[in-house]
Amino acid sequence: MKIKDTFRILGELGFTFEKGLQDQIENLSYEAGKQSKFSDETVEQVIKPIIAFKISDVALLNKRTEVKQEDLGIVRGVCLRVIVCLRSSVIENPNVSASVLTSTDQRQLEIIGINKNDQLVNTPLDEIVNKTVKHISDSVPNFKISNEEVDLLKTRVKLWKYEAGVLSKT
Repeated sequence: MKIKDTFRILGELGFTFEKGLQDQIENLSYEAGKQSKFSDETVEQVIKPIIAFKISDVALLNKRTEVKQEDLGIVRGVCLRVIVCLRSSVIENPNVSASVLTSTDQRQLEIIGINKNDQLVNTPLDEIVNKTVKHISDSVPNFKISNEEVDLLKTRVKLWKYEAGVLSKT
């Protein structure tokens, strides 16, 4: 997926990017590609989109759709050597852990029977969201999930599905 298509999709999902951040994603991606000897095609089609999706997910965890410099900093902090982390934990990983941001996200998907990226891609969005909400409601009966939280989950799952789609093509 080309980066311009990624930013178009993210825009359709309501995301905006702090000034200069898109350039930083480009620079980080080229740095990753050069240091890890990724092909130019892999940088363009995989690394750039994955970084953009991951930092957008970080913004959503903070309940905002404006993606900021600090979101990129968090992804870099979690993945100390972004380049090494991208190769071993994301690009070469067929499991959903490559497409989600937290272990809790991964566990929720596993509980509803989604373990691999191809399963994530092929499972309908509403099915994932509904099963996740049902599991949470069944686990904690007195907890009410707000519509805002369901919408947030739905947007996050869309991001994960896009990431899984990009990774499934590598």
